[in-house]
Amino acid sequence: MLLASFSTRKNPLLLLLPQTLSMPMASRDSIWPAPRTIHDEDRQRIMELGLLCNVPMALTAAIRLDVFQIIASAGCDAMLSAAEIVARIPGCQSPALGGIVLNRILRVLASRGIFREDVERDDPAPAAIRRYGLTNLCRFLLKDDRGASLAPWISLNHDEILMRPWQFLADAVLSGGQTSPFSLAHGGEHFFQLASRSNRLDRLFTSAMCDHSMIFLPAILDEYRGFASAGTIVDVGGGVGVALRDILAAHPSIQHAINFDLPHVIARAPELAGVKHVAGDMFDEIPQGDTFLIKLVLHDWSDDDCLKILGNCHKSLASHGKLVIVDAVLPSGVEYDLGSRHVLAMDLLMLSCCPGGKERSLQDLEALAKAAGFTPPRVVLTVDYLSVIELHKQEKKSHHPKRQTCTPA
Repeated sequence: MLLASFSTRKNPLLLLLPQTLSMPMASRDSIWPAPRTIHDEDRQRIMELGLLCNVPMALTAAIRLDVFQIIASAGCDAMLSAAEIVARIPGCQSPALGGIVLNRILRVLASRGIFREDVERDDPAPAAIRRYGLTNLCRFLLKDDRGASLAPWISLNHDEILMRPWQFLADAVLSGGQTSPFSLAHGGEHFFQLASRSNRLDRLFTSAMCDHSMIFLPAILDEYRGFASAGTIVDVGGGVGVALRDILAAHPSIQHAINFDLPHVIARAPELAGVKHVAGDMFDEIPQGDTFLIKLVLHDWSDDDCLKILGNCHKSLASHGKLVIVDAVLPSGVEYDLGSRHVLAMDLLMLSCCPGGKERSLQDLEALAKAAGFTPPRVVLTVDYLSVIELHKQEKKSHHPKRQTCTPA
């Protein structure tokens, strides 16, 4: 009794304990003070950046598991639980446990606005059931009516071969730029050397670039009319020719279309109406034409290599012909909009995976164009992060001294 009296004197709240335990939960909550929450936004942002890799890796996993197509197949407004999605994935050894793991992946993606998320509370269930649906972002991860999506492009960027060089980014700084992260990660090889020997990597790269072209080029062709005057167009490094297919569809008056790429790429290029596939090396010689297209090529190479490519274009381009470059343009000022951030990220990807490769500012491109004999570049259109840049051939001036004539005295 003495002990009880002492305890309640030291802690009067104990007198309320029997009453509190018999109260409804809502009443109890009104007695206890609300928990305090302390936030330091900068600290949280740094912590988030330190784990930011989980978002693209979760996205890559969802692509590999075909989650987007599974939900889409259930209906445009369908909401499926992770367990319902796993039940539609072939080869899962334990659907029950697989559903638990998938749910954790989907919650991260939903927190980034990639999926819609609803919580269904069922009293008999031990935990809430979460269901996931597609958002507008997902339309670029689902195959369109031509079978294209940005999923292969995401899968390529997060393939283990392209992820490994990121571990050597600091080494590129310490070496003064003399060593490439990709070369350090892969025994001194260039990405395209490795791709030429790896059928899996080469097919993944080709798939990514084909789908990327089929998504972005129609948006470009809706606004850009610069190919309408072409007689013979050459796509330099054109892969399997899908870009020319779209250009010919938009401009059927073009008489000749040449898709030019390395022999192992051309070997599997499909027959396309109006397109002639030509195998070769752009560092040696380029087929002749009056309009050249170079899309997402120059950023893979060093300035010296680009000068060789542009020089060969100048040699093969008809007098006063046009060179159309489709590539990212590095912002020269302090710009952090969505497009600029993407260009900066692409520049770092080139640093990581392509020795000497980089995104270039308009001033950088102007220096290369002038050295190769072209007019200053002119940006005529930008779609998201991709700019359409026109250059025209200038005939190189002769450096022979003028012949002097002597007038007889």
